[in-house]
Amino acid sequence: NLKVDKYATICFGTNRYSAPDNLVGQTLFVKIYSEWIDIYHSSGIVGRHSRAYDRNGWQIDLNHYLTTLARKPGALAHSVALKQAPQWIKTIYTDHFTKESKSFIELLQYCQGHDIDDDRLQSTVDKLFKLRPENVTAGNIMALLGNQPQEDVVRRSEPDPIAVQSLSNLLEFSRMMLN
Repeated sequence: NLKVDKYATICFGTNRYSAPDNLVGQTLFVKIYSEWIDIYHSSGIVGRHSRAYDRNGWQIDLNHYLTTLARKPGALAHSVALKQAPQWIKTIYTDHFTKESKSFIELLQYCQGHDIDDDRLQSTVDKLFKLRPENVTAGNIMALLGNQPQEDVVRRSEPDPIAVQSLSNLLEFSRMMLN
């Protein structure tokens, strides 16, 4: 059990790992593994970080600081959270949102609130950029994300052999009942 400090991090060893900023001051359950650290709250897992073995390191997840950054969007550009974000997030920010930090944060909050995964966000931004590069805005991206249906289950071109056999059995059973 580790307490979330005022920086929205927990300290294990000499390293700090981010936790959602709305949990500052609370004690969270932490599972330590050789390769990663899982952070749990009563609602379930709230963070997973690669375990750091260096001294005085910080493992920061940008999504943990969205509420704080929404209050001060100008801080995003030089934040450790953005510097440690995946490269594709940094690229989206630098290519389309350097002067629109607030919109970028709103987009990330939208994705977090609607359980939109990274691949879907990235592919949506790529699609919009290919269609109209000048229209890559948070509003347009959110509109496309809201209009996209969830990925369908892979459809087979051939019939399912179990379903075919089940129908065959049902037909045979109905013939037996009629006779």
